[in-house]
Amino acid sequence: MGKGGLRFYTLLLCSVFMIGGCNFLQEPVTLIQAPQYAEAASELEKTLLIKSKDLLPIGAVLTTASQPAGSEAVIKADLNGDGTNEMIYLYQSIGNKEQIGAFILMNDKGEWNKAAEIKGTGYEVSWASSADITGDGKPELLLGWKIGASAGNVLDIFSWGESGLEKLAQLNYHELEVLLPEDKKDSQARLAIWNREMADVYKTDILKWEQTAFHSDLDYYPAYFANVSDYYEERAKHVPSAPYYWYYLADARLKEGYPELALQAIENGMNLKITFPSRTEFEDLKLKIEDRLKNNGTVPFYNKEADFTMDIPRKFANNLMINGVEGVKSNYIIGVSKAMETGQTDLLFTIEVYPKEWISSIEDYGLTPLLETEKLSYGIRKENIKDPKDLELANQIIATIRPGAYFPKLKSQEEQILLKLIQLAVRKYWYVTSGGKMEEGLIENFPINDMDYRYMGSDLDTKEKLIEYLSSAYSIDAINQYMESAGIVEHNGKLAQPNADGGSIASYEKSAIYLTKDVGSEKEFDLKIPLGDSLVTVMVHVVLKKTDKGWRIDSLPGSF
Repeated sequence: MGKGGLRFYTLLLCSVFMIGGCNFLQEPVTLIQAPQYAEAASELEKTLLIKSKDLLPIGAVLTTASQPAGSEAVIKADLNGDGTNEMIYLYQSIGNKEQIGAFILMNDKGEWNKAAEIKGTGYEVSWASSADITGDGKPELLLGWKIGASAGNVLDIFSWGESGLEKLAQLNYHELEVLLPEDKKDSQARLAIWNREMADVYKTDILKWEQTAFHSDLDYYPAYFANVSDYYEERAKHVPSAPYYWYYLADARLKEGYPELALQAIENGMNLKITFPSRTEFEDLKLKIEDRLKNNGTVPFYNKEADFTMDIPRKFANNLMINGVEGVKSNYIIGVSKAMETGQTDLLFTIEVYPKEWISSIEDYGLTPLLETEKLSYGIRKENIKDPKDLELANQIIATIRPGAYFPKLKSQEEQILLKLIQLAVRKYWYVTSGGKMEEGLIENFPINDMDYRYMGSDLDTKEKLIEYLSSAYSIDAINQYMESAGIVEHNGKLAQPNADGGSIASYEKSAIYLTKDVGSEKEFDLKIPLGDSLVTVMVHVVLKKTDKGWRIDSLPGSF
């Protein structure tokens, strides 16, 4: 699993922002998402699945890749650019773990035939997805094969050419993340490659395909190495006596664009007994950092939660503290404070962010309007600053505040896939809660054990129908537990449920995701989910399990 995207939840604790507790808000009716119907697997997909099993090598079974978490067992991608998705099936031998691979079914004038077969290396399909690696608007097929715990993985990248499927490139990696630019003008995916140096120390790079080979993409360093900094900051906090954590933290901070913080990290490491990397490498990195510090201008600072940038005068970069916390009025508050020689802090000003739909005017809260986006209003609250120099500093910083990041941003493909699965699971839960396809005027209510029940709709009125509908998002165990906990029973040959309806204002598509547990075939995540358009969030826990049909949610429906 890529250390940058679905990173371990403990990294949240070392963020520059101290996140406060969640607030439970009154739910505006306009924000509640009504239940939506979501289709189950198509008949074509069922037919092709049966055909694919006939094409398997002797002794092999269909399998699911270990990553991206949340992906399906069957990869769909229009590799040849004809407007119809090809179907990529992964397999693994039951008796011989070294026999792994994939084959592609392609539609040729209405007939689906095997167009290519790929023999893998190693003993496990560690990655399977498609992404536009070359930037030509057509996706490539990415297949990773696990070779061993120490050796890591091999990534094969295939492109469809004039003669069919061709291997474009091969890379070695221990951890991989496919990254998608948020700029819609740039369709070319990047790869974050983590190669282990020792233990949990990795050499990390962002790669972009250019004509015939991969090259480092420096433009996206600030966006991605913020995550790498989090990774090493957490490790340096727990093992401060390990110089290598400080070295790699300094390297990440420099690539992130914060040489001041990089200098602190490299000096912390150089004050320890150096074994790895060498002292020469420490000294060389320190020289690079000091060279960057010769610029006496400003340091851009990006607040991810509130999505804005402000410039800090470089000479004050190490003396300012910027903390974010959720307010009690559906707002988010960012405090900018100056560190004093006494060790205390002096608050200069706060930035408060409110969802436009939930307020009438930012001035109503005693704030000076700062800026607006489509859905948010930003205001400034200055404290009683006594020192004229502090007031000048505050005004100088406030004048630079602008929406968005100062660098181009990336999205994790794995996060996108996982969020898509979670959103599907939520829609299916609310659809089942609503009862399914209920014919108007024919809803029959009746008591069972002193509770008001109703029959479920025609598309969900048997256990088989309900399981089939939910199984594209949930594991069988989760479905069975849900039926019991929700009180769904069979009554007169049909499924019935307690009367209930509902919706949610949780914006799952905007969730931040943190990996908390990874045991290979089962992964656990914490989701920090905004409520509506606000920056107020709730935290929920989700468990995923790898099945032969793909990754499925193993948490109880309705628990998130």
